[in-house]
Amino acid sequence: LELNLNPPTAWLAEHPDEVVKIASGDANYPSIGSRAWVDAAKTRLAALIEHLRQSGAIEGVTGITLTALEDGYWYRADGYDSSTAGTASFREWLTRRYAGDDALRASWGEAEGSLDAAAVPARTADADDGATFFALPAERRWVDYLRYVSEATADVIAEFATHVKSLTGPSFLVYAPYGFGLELSQNDAGHFALINLIDSDIDGFISPLPTLERGLGTPGGLTAVVGFGAMLTASLEWAL
Repeated sequence: LELNLNPPTAWLAEHPDEVVKIASGDANYPSIGSRAWVDAAKTRLAALIEHLRQSGAIEGVTGITLTALEDGYWYRADGYDSSTAGTASFREWLTRRYAGDDALRASWGEAEGSLDAAAVPARTADADDGATFFALPAERRWVDYLRYVSEATADVIAEFATHVKSLTGPSFLVYAPYGFGLELSQNDAGHFALINLIDSDIDGFISPLPTLERGLGTPGGLTAVVGFGAMLTASLEWAL
């Protein structure tokens, strides 16, 4: 099964603080930091699996692919999320990363500021060009936010995967589209914490073909790095 975890328009309208807020307005999907959305989605997941079990249809289902956010691919395309939920989640992440306000100020090179009042930074003008390098410590807040976005996205996917496994058992497969590092040039896309999912309950990842490699005469590769472990193992076996 493929399940879209994005809530309906009515839910978004009833929970404006949980919706992604960007410079151009509100997006049509929830903030990755929204606990209200995660909890609601987990409730609906449980209801779906229970329905499959009660109807007997679960016997014909081997697993589920979890999709959400932009195009169902777990990324956001239009800027930094300054929603109420997104800001609160970013502050929680900072609190786990830094021992206190003094540590935050030292890292960010600021004389004032606190974990409770930290704001999501404005997107830099060159973000659309895939800016990679930042001046430290003056631009540390941007580095922290970009790391937060990817880690928060991966952690939410992992949480959903664990929830599904707890309802179905270890043999029920859970996939998600994630890790499109060969396609997404935006460093705020949220797809750069694949390592956070390696030891999670996710069984695998799916990927579309890159937009530039879908025509005749093109290689048609994936947008994510795949098969490295298998290739490395094969190479070692051949060498031995």
